Amino acid sequence: MDGRIESEPQDDSLATAAGKVTVEEAHLDPLRHRVAAIDRAVRAFDPAPGAWCLLGD
Repeated sequence: MDGRIESEPQDDSLATAAGKVTVEEAHLDPLRHRVAAIDRAVRAFDPAPGAWCLLGD
């Protein structure tokens, strides 16, 4: 390896489109999700729609 990066064009026929993320999908449940998954979700949902959870009763 000489430190150079060779680019490769993306094959658009293999690409998939993701749907819009909803506020409900950004809801985090600390009892169901592992810490690593919560960490990734907080980063993924920033700045919108914003990750959220409910605390207490």
